[in-house]
Amino acid sequence: MLAKAGAWVEEKLASDEEEKPFIKPWMIDLADDHYPIDITHSKEKLGWEPQHRLRHTLSRIIGKLKRDPKTWYEINGLPAPESIERTEQHGEVSPAR
Repeated sequence: MLAKAGAWVEEKLASDEEEKPFIKPWMIDLADDHYPIDITHSKEKLGWEPQHRLRHTLSRIIGKLKRDPKTWYEINGLPAPESIERTEQHGEVSPAR
């Protein structure tokens, strides 16, 4: 209940659209929901099966991100965090997190 109230207050205190928080009060109720992943429907209806398993590929994904963060973000169509832009401007290697 406290988190929901906090999200509501944060939303009301934002002065413009840019400051509006991503988390909305209605999202708090859904935070504890469990969404099991089951690809049975995809297999039966579409004949689709995943080509990769996260368990096997996650370490490679993280390795590529750490080696060259800016390129990783570009390849994946994501905006690079400002911290990466700042460190590149100063000729530093972006810290891995």
